[in-house]
Amino acid sequence: MRQGAPVHSWALRVRLPQELEEHFSITRQFLVYCVCTQDLQPRDVRRIPALIRDADGEVEADFSMLISADPLAKAKLTEWSAERTAGGITIVPVTRKHLERLLRDPKKSYVLSRVIEGWVSERNLYDERAPVTGERFHGRAAILRDLDRHLAKGGGDVGLFGLRRIGKTSVLLELADRLNQRDSIVPVFIDLESTNGAAHAANRIGQELARTIAANGSLTERQAWAALQMPKDWSAIDPRLLIARVGDALRDALQAGVLKEHRLVLMLDEAESLLPSPEKPADFALDLFRALRGVSQETGRLNLVLAGVNATPTESPFLGDHDNPLFGSLAVYYLGPLESDECEEMIRRIGRRMQIRWDGRAAAALTEQVGAHPLLARLAASDLVTQFPERPLRPNLEHAKAALDGFPERQSSVFEQMIQSLKRYYPGELEVLQVVADGDQAFATELLEDDPALINHLAGYGVLNSEHLSISIPAFREWLRLKRRVSEPQGAR
Repeated sequence: MRQGAPVHSWALRVRLPQELEEHFSITRQFLVYCVCTQDLQPRDVRRIPALIRDADGEVEADFSMLISADPLAKAKLTEWSAERTAGGITIVPVTRKHLERLLRDPKKSYVLSRVIEGWVSERNLYDERAPVTGERFHGRAAILRDLDRHLAKGGGDVGLFGLRRIGKTSVLLELADRLNQRDSIVPVFIDLESTNGAAHAANRIGQELARTIAANGSLTERQAWAALQMPKDWSAIDPRLLIARVGDALRDALQAGVLKEHRLVLMLDEAESLLPSPEKPADFALDLFRALRGVSQETGRLNLVLAGVNATPTESPFLGDHDNPLFGSLAVYYLGPLESDECEEMIRRIGRRMQIRWDGRAAAALTEQVGAHPLLARLAASDLVTQFPERPLRPNLEHAKAALDGFPERQSSVFEQMIQSLKRYYPGELEVLQVVADGDQAFATELLEDDPALINHLAGYGVLNSEHLSISIPAFREWLRLKRRVSEPQGAR
């Protein structure tokens, strides 16, 4: 048992009876954690993700049971909304009364089914907006296969670009999990949104390098940090000196240190934090990318993966007044919506946990309206199960139509974020998009005759069908038209 757990607590792995596995779409062993306390605390619940990670063999990554003597366990889990799905894990509380019934009732499968259904059916598992991994990750088979093979073979640096909320972070985290299964690959993921400039990003890279060295050698993390000559306070050292130290540390670790037999894949998410535009990169960002590029070329053991919305800084030969060290060095991948069948399967698999079995036409209609966009699909499905709370539920075409009625207005903030990203990074393409939304294909064709590349990112991000000059997400098209009508002067309508 992990340090800090109450005395006599225990955890084990179990499987559901065969007849319940398909019913709940839980087909592997899952963790049961018995915490020996009559006063359940949030820290007890927060141990569960670590227990799942530490479990021997494969277990369900997003489902667990919690046994406690606390009579208020269910109420507490309901109140601790963040803990209720700690780390994206659905945690089913099991009370003493449930245990007693399970032990004495000859119909144990029925009792167990009611325990799970009574809790899970109260949850809206579609309403998940954080990045997802493991069992909660759906689709993206083709791009993950390509990225995995590309990086495993040392195929060079990668750029992964797409609009916000399309699933870039989830793809990176899933990719990191896959690369971790390869003996010679060490993936490192860093969210640049939580950093304060290039010097802070360099310090974060140093921290992750120290952890990696500690995990692969005999030094502790603190000893590795000292050996790398990293400062206690990154802001108290000259940024260029800090970046140079990180570059030297990476080079030494990959050439002669504990990582000399490994390939390091450095994933930097939210690249706009360092590269908001080709004209004005963040202070010292050029120094950082020069250092990383130098290590990559000298060692042949460092791959860089940049992810973000704005691809233009990697497409420009210059960053500010200087040559761009990233120009021409990235294999660029655009991330758009899911494939239709992947999106429908996502809707079905999540629904099974909630006693929801989708009619095929309903799932297809919802997927078509949102253009297989993963977040929009989850939000539309969430609207449906909120509007129709009875369980079990078999959503049909009429349910789907009712949930989609008014969907663009209800989810206006998501579409607004898409527009703001385009307005900030691709204003010319946004103009074309608006012309297409207005139905003026003749004008859009004229614009593209002057500049055929004007829709490259819209097409790559799956927003625009370049062949037919049509918006690929019907709900987005409807929202754009609605927004235009609202913004027009009264007399112009």
